Amino acid sequence: SASRRVAQVLALQGKFSPEDGAADTEHSDDLLLDGLVGFPADVPVRVVTRNTSEDEQAALVSQVSEICKSAAGVEPTKLEVKPRLGGKVASINFSVLVSSSDSLSVVREKLRSNPHVRMVF
Repeated sequence: SASRRVAQVLALQGKFSPEDGAADTEHSDDLLLDGLVGFPADVPVRVVTRNTSEDEQAALVSQVSEICKSAAGVEPTKLEVKPRLGGKVASINFSVLVSSSDSLSVVREKLRSNPHVRMVF
């Protein structure tokens, strides 16, 4: 597609290359996100959690809202919780308006630090 070709040309031009001394690993997605996403952006996020009780799940949803408010300054939107894999795990899906890739990284890091969270993507 045309957008893929544009991304390839930008990559060849070094638009996604880190500055000297900056981390360039698979653990840092800031440069690529900055190049591909126009910020501010409403970004979809999925949090996969271990199986929890209804009360624990409600508390976790509340924590997700608090993390978004503290890291991005806004409440998450389109929030929904769905059981997955026959109830073994649950996914919390939402969108959050972030001003930069840095604020998205902070949201993801804070979500990953919760012991009930298995994956964030």
